[in-house]
Amino acid sequence: MPCGKNFRFAAMVAKSMDIGTHALLPYEAHNRQLLLEWSPLHLHVLLFNNNTASVEALESFSGSIDDEDEWDALLGQSKLLQLHDVAVKLVAAASRFLPCPLEVLDTDRCKQELDLLLGAALWQHTSSDILQHRDMAIIWQMPELLLQRMRNHFQVMQVQHVQSMLLQRPVATGTIGQLLLAPQQCMLQLQQDGRLIFAACLPVLNADDLAYRLLQVCQQYGLNGAEVQWQCSGMIATDGDLYTSLQKYLQQFQLQTTDVSMPAEATTHYFAHLLAVLS
Repeated sequence: MPCGKNFRFAAMVAKSMDIGTHALLPYEAHNRQLLLEWSPLHLHVLLFNNNTASVEALESFSGSIDDEDEWDALLGQSKLLQLHDVAVKLVAAASRFLPCPLEVLDTDRCKQELDLLLGAALWQHTSSDILQHRDMAIIWQMPELLLQRMRNHFQVMQVQHVQSMLLQRPVATGTIGQLLLAPQQCMLQLQQDGRLIFAACLPVLNADDLAYRLLQVCQQYGLNGAEVQWQCSGMIATDGDLYTSLQKYLQQFQLQTTDVSMPAEATTHYFAHLLAVLS
């Protein structure tokens, strides 16, 4: 029987969505870009046409994706990742992150700060996304060898954390709760009149538990949960228990939409937060 890491990966990781890749035609690289979203348990790959401002094709993968061997095995399953000559934007939904005011940011100590807060982790690449308009940075980590292999594969790749992506959106009035769902995790960001109140990566244990945690965070920071405008995107099924629970307990809850044209078969709210990067 085959054994070892690659066999384990092949048994665990699978393509969960494939839309439009069968119809790929010769293309001009400068008119296209790939938008990737990564977490330790999933990868979204979207092919975006800059001229038509539309998503032409997409793939999603579910399973453990946390080192270079798993990335190499994944390449054999993907058509879109073979387009390595286009510009690439990678959004990392990594659980290890920390918002930091620029006035106290010490780039030489970012790893130590994360280790102190979250516990030591080996073989992690530490990055800091500088957000000048917010006067802050997001310090974050993802597997070092995986990121290196991605950079070697693509000719041009921009990388940022998903929390940084959310903070680059136009400032909104009121209390806004952003929820980004990925396998077994929920990225949360709370803002009040444009000011960051709280950001965290919450485990998704069960549907009611997540709703309870969200309301508990509101109470902890003196916010009225009924007044929070919850905007949700990512991997949440509208016929599932999680969606039912969030709708039940979060009074102002809605799925995020996008004006970007997508294939008719695509579930829009799965990718709406990513497409905001391109608008």
